[in-house]
Amino acid sequence: MRYFFIVAIVLSQCSFILAQDKKNEIQIGVWNISFLDKNHFKLVVPIPPVLHYSRKIDSRFSLFGEYSYFELKYPAFDRLRERDEVEIRILHFTRVGMKLLKKNKGNANLGAKLGLAYRHGGELVHLKYNLTQFGDPWESVSTFYYFSSLGASIELEMKYLFWQNCSVGANFGGTYFFAKRSPKLLNLGLFLGYEF
Repeated sequence: MRYFFIVAIVLSQCSFILAQDKKNEIQIGVWNISFLDKNHFKLVVPIPPVLHYSRKIDSRFSLFGEYSYFELKYPAFDRLRERDEVEIRILHFTRVGMKLLKKNKGNANLGAKLGLAYRHGGELVHLKYNLTQFGDPWESVSTFYYFSSLGASIELEMKYLFWQNCSVGANFGGTYFFAKRSPKLLNLGLFLGYEF
């Protein structure tokens, strides 16, 4: 994450020297994500930031790169876990691609993003309970599945320029990973952006 931020700063400073128009944008935001499986409620601590850098290549198209780190916990509360139920997901998420911008009336913009996504990390999955001699659950047995997979993503972005070069916006999208475990990901996010 630190390296992505350093590279984004260096690229933006180099391109700032050559740019006559606002061609660069940095966004920082938060995502709420779902893997479209039976594990719906999750506890996200800390709130995962999403870092986004984009560079215009003409008036309508931009290239972008994104990075985020997620640590999602699925508490069981007062029930026993089912077999193959996810307890924790840890995920590094990187995405690169192209963004199509559509300027609407005033300071509102609508855009669509197409990209390639890469994730690595894994998930802690419940296997079974060891029982006491009386048949009560005593100990949970879990395993950690590692994954590293590529995927394709599509996303819609709505942005409003509210003060000079600062913007606020929301995005909604989906990613499909070419993997056996947890291949589908939906995201809904809010962000603040700065154009220069």
